[in-house]
Amino acid sequence: SPTQARTPADAESGFGVYRGYSSPRYGEWDRSSLYVPMSDGTRLAVDVIRPAVVGEPVAAPLPTVWILTRYQRASIRGGEVSSVVDRSSLLGDLVRHGYNVVVVDTRGSGASFGYEPAPHSLQERGHAREITDWIAAQPWSDGHVGMYGFSHSAHMAYLAASQPSSHLDAVFSSMGVFDFYDLLHPGGVYREPLMQMWGDYVRGLDTEGAAPVDADPEGELRAAAVAEHDRTSHVVDVFRAYPFRDSRVDGAGIWRENNPAAHLAGMREHAVPIYHWSGWLDLYVADAIRWLANLAGPQKLVIGPWAHASTDSTRRAERLALQRTEMLRWFDRWLKGVDNGVDREPPLHYAVLEEPHDWVWREAPGWSEPTAKRTLYLGPGRTGTVESHNDGVLAGAAPPADAAADRYAVDYTASAGRQSRWWSGWGAADLTVNDRKGLTYTSLPLDQDLLVRGHPVVTLYVTSSTPDADIFVYLEEVDEKGASRYVTEGTLRASHRALHDPPFDNLGLPWHGSFAGDVEPMPPGEVVALKLVLLPTANVFDRGHRMRLTITGADTASAETRAHDPPTVVQVHRTAASASRIELPVDVGWEAERAVRSLLEAFDSGDTSGFPSLFAADAVYDDMPNARRLSGIDEIAGYVEHVHGWADSVSMRIGSVRSGPGFAAAEWVFRALQTGPMGEMVRVPTCRWIEIPGITTVTTRDGKIERAVDYIQVMPLILQVGGRIELPGGTVLEGPRYEGLDPTSGCGS
Repeated sequence: SPTQARTPADAESGFGVYRGYSSPRYGEWDRSSLYVPMSDGTRLAVDVIRPAVVGEPVAAPLPTVWILTRYQRASIRGGEVSSVVDRSSLLGDLVRHGYNVVVVDTRGSGASFGYEPAPHSLQERGHAREITDWIAAQPWSDGHVGMYGFSHSAHMAYLAASQPSSHLDAVFSSMGVFDFYDLLHPGGVYREPLMQMWGDYVRGLDTEGAAPVDADPEGELRAAAVAEHDRTSHVVDVFRAYPFRDSRVDGAGIWRENNPAAHLAGMREHAVPIYHWSGWLDLYVADAIRWLANLAGPQKLVIGPWAHASTDSTRRAERLALQRTEMLRWFDRWLKGVDNGVDREPPLHYAVLEEPHDWVWREAPGWSEPTAKRTLYLGPGRTGTVESHNDGVLAGAAPPADAAADRYAVDYTASAGRQSRWWSGWGAADLTVNDRKGLTYTSLPLDQDLLVRGHPVVTLYVTSSTPDADIFVYLEEVDEKGASRYVTEGTLRASHRALHDPPFDNLGLPWHGSFAGDVEPMPPGEVVALKLVLLPTANVFDRGHRMRLTITGADTASAETRAHDPPTVVQVHRTAASASRIELPVDVGWEAERAVRSLLEAFDSGDTSGFPSLFAADAVYDDMPNARRLSGIDEIAGYVEHVHGWADSVSMRIGSVRSGPGFAAAEWVFRALQTGPMGEMVRVPTCRWIEIPGITTVTTRDGKIERAVDYIQVMPLILQVGGRIELPGGTVLEGPRYEGLDPTSGCGS
């Protein structure tokens, strides 16, 4: 990394917070474009966007962030050229903060020449390395190069990080793939509608609307390039031709050559710092977790409450604000050498989804599946909550030995709809219509909140009237009114049921090889076991809500449909020997964690109105630094109000939280302006900023706090407000003095 610039004393850097380290210096930029030839003769169209002053690009060499895109580096809109930077506030913000941004059309797209034999080809991978080296050699570049990517361009950034280039200093990858096979053929079932939709979209971009480079004002070169694009095959046909993980066509195996997961060795060797960005409703969320588990070198991962595209205004606003901050912190650290601490923070931040529009951020030292599991078994009975084929029960007790099976003639119109993650949606607000077309198993109302965090695993014992069957499983949350909300899902073609040891860290979860030699038809009348790993989630199932597992044999909107006539009849068995079930990874300490978070948020806001529902009536609060115990809700509320009596601009930043059954401990940093007397220790307003780290622990009973304890570092507090400390041996520590201050004067502005 380059040499660090001087950092102001009042600078602050943390997840979503960045002050004093970097500021927007430029209000405009200059765009130029050209063709850059690759070693294989392909000419790639390149946009160079540089910070400018009064219309002139900045002369000093600057660090550069670049993007290899399938979505046109620049397009013609209303007769005007619109660049990627014009369309992206994230990239525009980088330019304003003193970065060059370079955007390149991949081969066979936009105004670039060539064609794409298959997505993410070896040729494209080589081009990524060549462009990185070309940028580093330009006079406007200071030699420090980073890559940014979203979706397709994120895939390319990962592949670039596996290349031996000494100039790629960092990557920020938003919603990128780890294993293409598991994405496009999960459990052997082809995501055909997804590829049809995406292929149609990029085929249009390949043939229309791309802006020519500066040296081609009439677009003659662009026209010649577009003519070459006709050789590119539609992706829906390309990926259909590789149904198994080891499929090869004309000697090529794209799940090996073109798959980022196949290049882990190179990525580990080069250890480029990578920031992964994902969302719980994104189609790449499992990929993001596997990246974190499988790479060496500096990494961070954020999993937010969002889907692939941000259409919800609340989620979109938070996503943009957070990503803008985190991108700048990451590139400042690795391209400018700013010691902002981003590389020393916990590598994982993720949102816990409490409600569809309410979430809490957590940090962690890495991803691990919870060791605590809750197993629920599929059972008989009518819950009266849905008119499905069986309306079965999801229960904690294992079925009796003589339990039977649920018979299901597959309804090939079943679908989770186009509100799913496969269409950049949030999941249907109510899946009841789809539930009616399948088998359902619904729990009793929960007696307490339950946080399911990780990959639920479903085991089904089934027989089939046909040699093969596609199984789709949905985990849902059913509210008091009966609306069934999508949480997560899993898919498996029964003939792909064979399990293997994975070639990478798969978090200890079952892994289907889906090799051609694994395919095993279902023997007539014989019960076979199917393991389905659902996509990860961090969802709080609310007290009073129900959990539902729905099983169908099709999802017409999101997967290929292999219909049989007459329809396949599947039987799901639920006996003691063939106990179909779901295993839920649960965070048993969630209620205690939420309680300590609510307490610290009250210190942040000063609002104690929620204390009657937060604390038990006989709760105690131990203020360890002052050796006093507060008893009852009123005294505890008075303590919080006292803090806000002497402090202004209070900020309570919650860090790591550890929790277990009935217990939680939260690290925090309290920051405030001391504007009033604090008591005997400090009797005057010092008008100084103080920053105090500490830990608060709580024990809970029936979801309410019965005891809370504060532990803080008292010495920094005393010194920050001008106090005096005498240490053993006669050493005296003193903070800045405040004699002469009027206790009633306040701090003014």
